[in-house]
Amino acid sequence: MKKAEKPMLIDFRKITVTDLEGKELVFDLSKSLANHVYQTTGDLGMLEVAQQIYKAGEIELTEQVKTGLKEVVSSPQFPFLAIVKKRLLEVLG
Repeated sequence: MKKAEKPMLIDFRKITVTDLEGKELVFDLSKSLANHVYQTTGDLGMLEVAQQIYKAGEIELTEQVKTGLKEVVSSPQFPFLAIVKKRLLEVLG
């Protein structure tokens, strides 16, 4: 029997990135990320995810949604700094 998938809670309002000097910077990516997904996705499920991220800032993500977000973040058209993209991919697993 397959184990039930446990959603992962991610707060996109508090994404922490460490700069080259070791200083931690906290970014609120919720609105920017949600807008980018909303404007570029062709998937109705991801459209709903974008709306949830925009409204709540934090969201429980299933493996399917994490995979979709990883594809968005990995895209060359994703308009975030490389250190932020790298950290998002780490957070998404």
